[in-house]
Amino acid sequence: MAVYLITYDLSSEDKDYTSLYAEIEKLGDAKRILKSVWLVKVNNMKANEISEFLRKVLDDSDLLYVVKNDDVDRQGWMYTSNWDWLNNKT
Repeated sequence: MAVYLITYDLSSEDKDYTSLYAEIEKLGDAKRILKSVWLVKVNNMKANEISEFLRKVLDDSDLLYVVKNDDVDRQGWMYTSNWDWLNNKT
C-alpha cells in the first residue's frame, strides 16, 4: 500500500465536482486534508494510473497533480486527525 497526494485546480466554480470527490474515494482510504488536496492509501496503482482514472471526471482546463507521498521527509501544519490518519500504516 502506498500513500498518494492528489491536488488540483478546478477551472469552473459553477461545476459540481462531487463526481471527482467520489472517484478519489473509490481509489482507497482517502482523506481530504486541504481544500483541494487529498491523501489516499492506494493498492496496486501508480501515479499515472491514478491520474488517468481521475481525468475522466475533470474538464480539459482543470489541473491535476498526483505524487507518491513517502514518510522519509515531510512536514506541515494540519489537523491532528490528518496526521493520525497519515501515520496509521493500515
